[in-house]
Amino acid sequence: MNGRLKQLRKKLELTQDEFGQRIGITGSAISKLESGASGITEQLLKAICREFKVDYIWLTTGESDKEGDDKMFFNEPESKAAILDAILHTESDFARNVFDVFLRYTKEDWEALEHVVTKSAEYMKEIKNDTPDKSN
Repeated sequence: MNGRLKQLRKKLELTQDEFGQRIGITGSAISKLESGASGITEQLLKAICREFKVDYIWLTTGESDKEGDDKMFFNEPESKAAILDAILHTESDFARNVFDVFLRYTKEDWEALEHVVTKSAEYMKEIKNDTPDKSN
């Protein structure tokens, strides 16, 4: 894993300091990780994957179903999961709480929300169409 970390950093054309700064650690810490002098924590793995859009499986095992340097990075369907992961690990309590609530929704809850959103969009369209154009 340490070699893959260095390979990734080189591919991104970042110094150890630049790479470390992006994930909140020092360049010397990156040096220790790359050399194997320090172990890579799960939290750090997730930060690397989130920040650089790296395939977690590739980083941890070296395995990938893709060829070349593309195997380092996750593909489009996984990017939605990465975006969700980034939102859930944000500093914003509000964002985390909203998604926590959504995780508890039943099928009926989602149908009710869809109804409210659809109705709201219809009302907004009506309001927009009923409002005279003030640019004349």
